[in-house]
Amino acid sequence: MLMVAGTLTLVILHRQNNQPSETKDERKLVDLQEKDLAKVVITPAGGKRMVLEKSGTEWKLTEPVVAPADTFAVDSLVSGLINLRMRDQVPPNDATGTANPRYAVELYGTGDKSYKFNVGNRSVVGNNLYVQVQGQSKVAVVSGDVMDQLEKPYTSFRQNRLFSSANIRQLEISKPDSKLVLQKPANDWEVVAPQKMPAESSEVSDLTSAITSLSAAEFVDESEVPTPLLPKSNSKLTVWFSGDAPTTQPATAPTTRPGGTTITFGGYDNNLRKNVYVAVSNPPVLIKVPASAMESFNKKPLDLRDRRVLDVEPGQVSKVSILADSPSTTQPTTKPASKSETILERKKQSLALGPEMPLVPLPTTRPTTRPTTGPATQAATTQPTTQEALAGKPPVAQSEGRRRP
Repeated sequence: MLMVAGTLTLVILHRQNNQPSETKDERKLVDLQEKDLAKVVITPAGGKRMVLEKSGTEWKLTEPVVAPADTFAVDSLVSGLINLRMRDQVPPNDATGTANPRYAVELYGTGDKSYKFNVGNRSVVGNNLYVQVQGQSKVAVVSGDVMDQLEKPYTSFRQNRLFSSANIRQLEISKPDSKLVLQKPANDWEVVAPQKMPAESSEVSDLTSAITSLSAAEFVDESEVPTPLLPKSNSKLTVWFSGDAPTTQPATAPTTRPGGTTITFGGYDNNLRKNVYVAVSNPPVLIKVPASAMESFNKKPLDLRDRRVLDVEPGQVSKVSILADSPSTTQPTTKPASKSETILERKKQSLALGPEMPLVPLPTTRPTTRPTTGPATQAATTQPTTQEALAGKPPVAQSEGRRRP
């Protein structure tokens, strides 16, 4: 018994001493950080490769189409590839499948650092995946969770929102029986056709918001859609918009334009009529969108007309007159005719310079010549009279050195 225990102890010590001394970072499959990754290329066996490139903080699809990428979806893919860790290593053989890989992956950093590896088969037992890095003789055994990301179509990494922003200055909505043309020559929108009139800014904003918020419920291959349902064969509604300044007569421009973007709504995808097929000209793509998106463009000219009846500055109004003229009626009761007028007039106010002061009468006569008897005599004879006159009181007779009896 002691011999068995000693043998097990020796085996355990031998295994511990022969364990790799690599740290957690050294056991990563690739020595790259997510922030340093600039480009990802994934080529499936027998399929088109997908290329994702990073500009600043944003990812973009460059193959098989050029379009903005869904940042959240790309981050999940990149995280799964960068953080692959080796659970074990085995010699290459038919079971690993790395000689005829299911996917070829290329990772390019911001510098000269890059990695290429082949993704083979899943293991028969356990959630493992065989991956062989180019230049290494052995096959790494990693977690099989990354396969869920690799198996997604490229459309899963494409941004569903087609127009993140758009400076729209021209807008046309065409249906089989009508056409609505709007333009923004300066700061305000106006309806040009079928009749020229000022447009309600809030209603036009709803139209432009419906364009910029248009999102794909699903990206579709044209070969998979029945021809009668395609927008080019069954156009129910066409929306054209441009950020260019309108010309003198945009309504007379040809239907096919060199600039701008055209959105064409086609048939429903099934009898439930939940989604409709939509073709977009720039970038060229066929998608499914909710049928409610088409209803956002079902506007009539009167729906878009400016609702302002009178455009007057309130501060410039000085008088308002309301005239009510009611005809006589006999039903349900007899009521004689009446006519009334209500007038509202702005109160006129004059500016006051200060509180009113009583008027003080000035003396009617003033001495014209200075008395010759001297200043003392002049002060005694003229000063009281003048002061009393200014005070509004009659003068009182006085005599020097005497009192009146």
